Amino acid sequence: MSQVAERAFSILEQVARSEEPLGLMEVAARLEADKSAALRSLAFLEERGLLRRDRRTKKYRIGPGLLSLAAIAIRKADLPQVAHPYLVRLRDQTEETVSLHVRVGDERVCIAGAESPHVIQRVLTIGEPVALCLGPSGKVILAFLSDTERAAIVRRSSVSRAALERDLERARRDGYLIVTSDRTPGVGAISAPVFDAFGPVGSVTIAGPEERWTPEAMAGVASALTDATTAISAEIGGASA
Repeated sequence: MSQVAERAFSILEQVARSEEPLGLMEVAARLEADKSAALRSLAFLEERGLLRRDRRTKKYRIGPGLLSLAAIAIRKADLPQVAHPYLVRLRDQTEETVSLHVRVGDERVCIAGAESPHVIQRVLTIGEPVALCLGPSGKVILAFLSDTERAAIVRRSSVSRAALERDLERARRDGYLIVTSDRTPGVGAISAPVFDAFGPVGSVTIAGPEERWTPEAMAGVASALTDATTAISAEIGGASA
């Protein structure tokens, strides 16, 4: 591997593994690299969408290009295949759309699902990255991260801290989260986390129109959902909440 490629890969790895965005001087110091060389590598990675630079703080975090690559890799891994029969079973039981999400940095991405047979339904948005702080699919992942990692992600978010913390507390208490008109007006959703050996890796969500998919209806399938996420977690080497 050339020195330039090795430096770019090392920078990408450092930023991806960091709990906080990194600035130029931090990157250069961690790699013991020349500032101008580190800047060229950062610009190269940003140009290709692998890193994203915050215009206000001038610091770098993982970008949409890397998120897309991660989502592709995850779709080809075991989790979607393991989860598929559980998603279909929940869809058949509820007749609502069931989706599987995975965490990628500060965001989660929908990678698989089973759509409702109803004409009016929650449509799957495969591949769309959404902040962990928005919507139940991300919040149930965020709720079970370490205190340090969760606090860092919340600090970088612009959402209402008080409302978010209430939802995270409910998710930790119940092992699932029920919301209505949370991220999307008119939609009700219930989500539960999926764990691998290292912690919360994703979530399963059942969503539908709020007038049909009421809090009472969602509460009625909470046990079935958490049974499914517990089984998925066990199959990929994780433990339940």
